[in-house]
Amino acid sequence: MIKIPLNELLSVFDDIKTQNIDSDIQAKCTDFCWGTGEKCIVLAANKKYFQQAINNSNVICIIAPEVIIQTDKAVITTNRFDDLFHYIHNTYFSTKELITHYVSPTASISENAVICPPVHIGHNTTICSGAYIGKNTVLNDDAYIAQNCTISTEGMLAKSINGIKKHITHYGSVIIGKGCYIHANSNISKGLFYSGKTLIGDYCHIGIGVNIAHDVVIGQSTEISGNSNIAGRSTIGSDVWIGANCTISNWVKIGDKAKVRIGSTVVSDIPEKADVSGNFAIKHTINLRKFIEDQAN
Repeated sequence: MIKIPLNELLSVFDDIKTQNIDSDIQAKCTDFCWGTGEKCIVLAANKKYFQQAINNSNVICIIAPEVIIQTDKAVITTNRFDDLFHYIHNTYFSTKELITHYVSPTASISENAVICPPVHIGHNTTICSGAYIGKNTVLNDDAYIAQNCTISTEGMLAKSINGIKKHITHYGSVIIGKGCYIHANSNISKGLFYSGKTLIGDYCHIGIGVNIAHDVVIGQSTEISGNSNIAGRSTIGSDVWIGANCTISNWVKIGDKAKVRIGSTVVSDIPEKADVSGNFAIKHTINLRKFIEDQAN
């Protein structure tokens, strides 16, 4: 448990009010309102998230703009609730070991690769020259990590804390399924919270220079072509094909067996088996028809 002194918080956030807090706060982590982190502090900016926090037995303290719904749980309110949550996240927590270190004797690891324990490197996994494998990375059997890939890096998340834009530290992990092939110069960032995981399913192929942000979940046998960007917390199904130079916005969901054509920008959910293209991506046949009409004119 991490002790978070209330008087220290008051010295930085002087408008804090508390409910059901007699002394300092004791917590193990920060997390989402629906998160699985044990004894966690969460941010609830509205009624929906406040209710989720109340219903989540893992939550011991809620940070919010006000007491939106009456609860027996500890609540801290402030006009700068977003600042306070991320201040606590950055100030009182730090990276810790989330997995047991293991490197298979059958793994092939270049002497020029960087491995930061603890990691789990499975049987017959290959890690090429210049690759960086950060803490709390799981590479399952037969994975291939090509030259200069970076795995389990800090994702990009910046928040204003007391008027200064600050990087928000990532504490989670990356799990790459068996038989995955990660091509050269790709990056996969780790989850934000201790419970957060960036998950790449079995037998996925990630092209050259792809960036996969924090907490992304990708199903099995999905292909993502070169120089595409997959933003944080998006979910991509199984057997999906994403063409080169695509951008997938944060929180977007792409269904199984969908196809995203070259250069598309996806800002809303894509159903399973859909075929989309364009900026912003819509049904490909609509774009194709428009292209043919434009050419005819």
